[in-house]
Amino acid sequence: MSRYTVKVWVFCWVSVWSRLSTPRPSMTTSCRVGSPSMIPPTNSVRRDASSTGVGIESQPEVSVREIDVRSLACPGPVLRLRELLDAGERQLRFHVADQLSRSNVTRFAASRGAEVVVDDPGDGSFVLTITAGTAAARAQADKAALLACDVPADTAAATGARRPQVVQVTGATMGAGDDELGALLLRSFLKTQAQLERRPDTIVFYNRGVFLCCEGSPLLDDLRALEEAGVEIIACGTCLNFFELVDRFAVGRVTDMLEIAGRLAGAGSIVRP
Repeated sequence: MSRYTVKVWVFCWVSVWSRLSTPRPSMTTSCRVGSPSMIPPTNSVRRDASSTGVGIESQPEVSVREIDVRSLACPGPVLRLRELLDAGERQLRFHVADQLSRSNVTRFAASRGAEVVVDDPGDGSFVLTITAGTAAARAQADKAALLACDVPADTAAATGARRPQVVQVTGATMGAGDDELGALLLRSFLKTQAQLERRPDTIVFYNRGVFLCCEGSPLLDDLRALEEAGVEIIACGTCLNFFELVDRFAVGRVTDMLEIAGRLAGAGSIVRP
């Protein structure tokens, strides 16, 4: 190896060593706690860390109140729900005794803009998780109820608006005397209602009248024709339970005494054949 080659090799080695040994500027920037760069913006949302490390917005917990109304007769469950919703309860677990109570409570909750989730334990009872509606949902329900309100008698007289007409059916015959004749008269009466210029708004069946809404009734086709003509057919759920007719109910809608009493109280006229 020549002297010139050795000098070149030494020069290269010294250059590389000096470059490696020269300290470089740090690439990390330290932040002092409380410095402007570490202060969160004033409009930041408080978040909780999830198990994955992703922030999720915390939500206020809503306690669920357990209410057992299985021992209450109609319309007790509905009245209890109305009381609780009026008191500001937000979420309830309602234990009801049977399918009819479930139907009545669910319908009333919907009329208040509430949501209902039904759980069937398999023993004939039901558990209804009822969540009070938002302000918008309650306002919409209130508006619908307002539109469905009966017209007061003095207002009806002044404006010419008519109040609803309700027909009561409490048995299988029309009038007293011969039952065979009475059954023929009642069928003729109900069939004629669909042909009237002013049909009844509602026909309510209770006591033994609920038999006419069940399988085996000779009036089922006539009642269905009335429904198609816009007449509301409602039947007492307590009566269906009493006569063990729930599974045979065939036309109309099952209701409770709260609704029946309200319909009768708000009627402009009540007809009992």
